[in-house]
Amino acid sequence: MTKRDGKAEQAREEIEADLKDDPEVTWLARDIIAVVKKHRAAERKHATEVAARLEGARQVAGAEAADAEAAEHLTLAEAGRIRRAYKVAQTATPRLILDANSNGLNATEIARELDVSGSYVARFLRENGRQENPEGSQG
Repeated sequence: MTKRDGKAEQAREEIEADLKDDPEVTWLARDIIAVVKKHRAAERKHATEVAARLEGARQVAGAEAADAEAAEHLTLAEAGRIRRAYKVAQTATPRLILDANSNGLNATEIARELDVSGSYVARFLRENGRQENPEGSQG
């Protein structure tokens, strides 16, 4: 709400006088007020959604900064262990995709867990004679 000044008070008094003189104006005034309230509610909802998206972006940026910080302090031995673990995970990925699909996960769900694209998983499933499970896991 804005602070009322003399002009706003005068306008309010004029509107009240018009409402008393012409009942049809009352319906119009109510409609205008309803539209303004609806618009304000939509603006608040939009602002909340934008704030949530911004917070999500900040979290991603923070995670990326943490990854960059960790990378700066990584030792040769740690990098070697991570690379060997990556190769093991890479070798296991086809089996993991097939197992997850057999357990009811769809390509999107599998891709999210493995941090790969959904199209990669869907193509892999097709090439290996599996049907995409559009429903995904139940729960």
